[in-house]
Amino acid sequence: EDVGGYMNAWTSRDQTTFHGRVLARDTALLAGLLADLIRAPHMSEALLEREKDVILSEIGETVDSPDDLVNDHLFEAAFVNQPLGRSILGREESLRQITRDDCLAWMGGELAPSRLILSASGKVDPGEMLKLAERLFGDMEDTAATPIGSAEFTGGVRADRREFEQAHWCLGLPGLPASDPRMPALAVFVQALGGGTSSRLFQELREERGLAYSVGAWQQAFADTGLIVVGCAADRTRAAESMNVARAVLAETIETLTEAEVRRAQAQMEAGMLMALETPQGRSDQMARSIEVFGRILPLDELLAELRAVDADAAKAAG
Repeated sequence: EDVGGYMNAWTSRDQTTFHGRVLARDTALLAGLLADLIRAPHMSEALLEREKDVILSEIGETVDSPDDLVNDHLFEAAFVNQPLGRSILGREESLRQITRDDCLAWMGGELAPSRLILSASGKVDPGEMLKLAERLFGDMEDTAATPIGSAEFTGGVRADRREFEQAHWCLGLPGLPASDPRMPALAVFVQALGGGTSSRLFQELREERGLAYSVGAWQQAFADTGLIVVGCAADRTRAAESMNVARAVLAETIETLTEAEVRRAQAQMEAGMLMALETPQGRSDQMARSIEVFGRILPLDELLAELRAVDADAAKAAG
């Protein structure tokens, strides 16, 4: 922050990311700080206990946020007794037991060179970035990484019957792995189903019937599995009705999706993709994810060609 930069980290179900943004002249400083976080973090017991309190507060926020809580329940039901089904934040009882040695052991098993991707975008020189990477990470011992377990959609039901003003529900269906060639078609189908205000779910549940203020569909892809989600926040007295209507819309979309809807979904997705790549952060994230999933950076022209090649038959088949 002394040079006007920004640095942070985040964790998802299949990624841990350390990232930052600085002016080009301070690239080496940022890279060095990120390397320190990964290779030599200051992890005293006192700081660890303090961070536990911070995470416990975050868990409390999630428990008090039904739209967050319902997604945790969804994953628990979709991937029963599997790592992918567990909350990213964990549980209070397990969090309290974590020690400094546990954290160091986790780092040793996860932050191996074979698992690390360094991605940079903006006003950077590729040759200089490679030299930085070699200097900061080149001497890392390529230790055996912790094996990544497989995941399989199981399905199930979870219910939390606390007294909220609304009923929040999610319906999860098996999706596709991130590298599956049918992914562009599935993405188009989900976008047409519930990706915006012109989608079928939004038009039917909100505009036509007034059943919900918030309704939509999305999909999430992982290395060997995926999840399609229809979600809604409705008045408690009409929650069952909203779910039944949403299921009917889903079934009808599989049968009657039109070319016009596909073209509109493609336009929305293409615009979103191009707009996301207008920032260095967006480009850096896209390159890293591409390397993680495909082992190479997919050119933008290739991504757009795959998206534009989808027709209504392919989208319905993927859905």
